[in-house]
Amino acid sequence: MLQHGQKSQAVDPDACAAYGAELVLSHGYSLAAAANSSGAARETIRRRTLGQGSRAEQQRTGEQRLTRIEEDMLVKFIMQLELHGFPMRRSDVEISALALLREQDPAATPLGTRWFERFIKRHSNLLAFKTKASLSRERSRGLTAASATHFFDLVSGPRASFPRPFYLSKLTPCLVIYSLETL
Repeated sequence: MLQHGQKSQAVDPDACAAYGAELVLSHGYSLAAAANSSGAARETIRRRTLGQGSRAEQQRTGEQRLTRIEEDMLVKFIMQLELHGFPMRRSDVEISALALLREQDPAATPLGTRWFERFIKRHSNLLAFKTKASLSRERSRGLTAASATHFFDLVSGPRASFPRPFYLSKLTPCLVIYSLETL
């Protein structure tokens, strides 16, 4: 490190800023004098004296709120739900991620506005999130006469003799179509 009163010849801007902050905090230099001695910008030195890291450090620490293991667990959970026909919405993923964060720290702050986009970008090889419109199109393509017949065969077939909940005992094609139209 540089000695008190020496001019900075260092190339590393973080080292220059740290030295400038040290001059202000430990040796009583003004921001202008510290900037002149260290070679760092006055605003950078001011931010360092307030305890703020470099912008690159802030971006690195702010981007990855969950650990790699936690993100992998979240991805597996999302994929399992999709496999069983229950795709998660964006809000569901964000709520699940925040729940993981709050397990570590109950006072964890909410995720940033761009967290979801960065999460999808990091896991784009595994996850393909769908919009409401694309899900609706896929569901309507899946509702064919054959799939509807198969569904009602399952409902009224041999399994129909087992005790069923009240809402399934009153299930008719008219009610199913009506409930789909009201969504």
